[in-house]
Amino acid sequence: MKNILRVGRVLLGVLVLLGLALAIAAPHQRPLEHRRAVLDSDPRMDALFQRACANCHTNETAWPWYGRVGPGAWLIERDVARARAKLNFSIQSPLLATERQEVLDAVGDGAMPPKLYRFMHPEAKLTPEEMKALAAWVSKDR
Repeated sequence: MKNILRVGRVLLGVLVLLGLALAIAAPHQRPLEHRRAVLDSDPRMDALFQRACANCHTNETAWPWYGRVGPGAWLIERDVARARAKLNFSIQSPLLATERQEVLDAVGDGAMPPKLYRFMHPEAKLTPEEMKALAAWVSKDR
């Protein structure tokens, strides 16, 4: 009987903590500057950026269900805020040549998209052909 009471208390504690996590995770705020970003005039590059980059690097983030539950919500919110601070296509489009090079360097060394994001969103991983197209995009207009 004691074991049943102990298990019940543990389950109650877990439910209370889960309830607190759900209550604490605030709804995500959309930045005031909200419009569909055209990330590039080349439709192929725009599609690539929309698929692989826009979720964090625009004001159009599609928040996943686990992004509404703490502490995951807090981590995702922090990551998106950092990504937008570094590069926000909703505000900084089109990119300068130096910014394009930074994008290529970040993707080329595997920093972008981050490994955990690629794990959760395999569609964000760029193919070798897309990497070549990205390199050509960087070198255009130079």
